[in-house]
Amino acid sequence: MMTDFNASNDEKGANMSLTRRQFCKITAGAYAASALHAVKAGADNSAGAKKPNIVFVFADQLRSFDLSCYGADHIQTPNMDRLAADGVRFTHAFSTYPICSPFRAMMMTGLYPMRNGMVCNDHYLRAGVPSFAHVCKKAGYHTGYIGKWHIDGYSRTDYIPPERRLGFEHWMALECTHDYFHSKYFTGNSDQARYWGWRKWNALLLTASI
Repeated sequence: MMTDFNASNDEKGANMSLTRRQFCKITAGAYAASALHAVKAGADNSAGAKKPNIVFVFADQLRSFDLSCYGADHIQTPNMDRLAADGVRFTHAFSTYPICSPFRAMMMTGLYPMRNGMVCNDHYLRAGVPSFAHVCKKAGYHTGYIGKWHIDGYSRTDYIPPERRLGFEHWMALECTHDYFHSKYFTGNSDQARYWGWRKWNALLLTASI
């Protein structure tokens, strides 16, 4: 759900002096509306309605002005544009901690760093924190995570056991690496590392063929 607050000229002065308490009431109301909508959708789904697929794509250092669907004219991102056209595109965002591990932890748990424990990169989450995957599973979804994780904190390159995956079932991931064209990963419950086949792919040819 996305809420857009557009004020008239007479209202702009009042909005500029919005207090923290008023802001909390507005955001809490929007969150409650989203929750009610999710509950209703869950009830509809239990009655036989088909659930929508949820594919959430995010990447380190990927800013909106690097995607053509957000108006970038120096680069073309047709695959991302297609996802944006078929899904939901957010146009306003704010992060209280735009650093890799803290940001990922906030996104996965819905909690600020001081609450979830991820106060810096390569740190640990507190035990028992809620997660996006747990909520989805309760709504009847099968969950999966592919790519960089970076919220485990024990090692950047070691196997991450299921109990530290925040409820994600399908798993093809690694904690963290900067060897982008020869990155290893672990899948399922196997502690044997595998490697992505990036070196066999040609990004220019793939883009040109779209």
